[in-house]
Amino acid sequence: MTQAPIAPPAIDEDEALAAELVLGLLNEDEMQAIADRLGEDAGFAQKVRDWQERLATLAGGLTPVMPPARARQRIREKLGHSTPPLTDPPDTGRAGGWGSLLWLSLGLIALAALGMLLWPRA
Repeated sequence: MTQAPIAPPAIDEDEALAAELVLGLLNEDEMQAIADRLGEDAGFAQKVRDWQERLATLAGGLTPVMPPARARQRIREKLGHSTPPLTDPPDTGRAGGWGSLLWLSLGLIALAALGMLLWPRA
């Protein structure tokens, strides 16, 4: 007597699509089609929320761990950022030239106006 192979339980196509969406497994075109559907199909939107809740409970017990520096550097390189952050000197944001002259002029005008108000009149 031969035994039939055990088949996984059948899953609804919308259920699988909702899970793929939440896991981030869809390409850009599929994401756009689903974004339109989420606004129109309340049942499908509920399935997506259910999957978000299921997966959020799995992550609740995890302890965040900082990856090693070499792994972070490889990730930065793959994203197109070859230099680590804060290796370039920060921009001080100071306005040079006319910007400084403008603030100096405004300060002098304000000081003159204050002097005129406080100067005793005869």
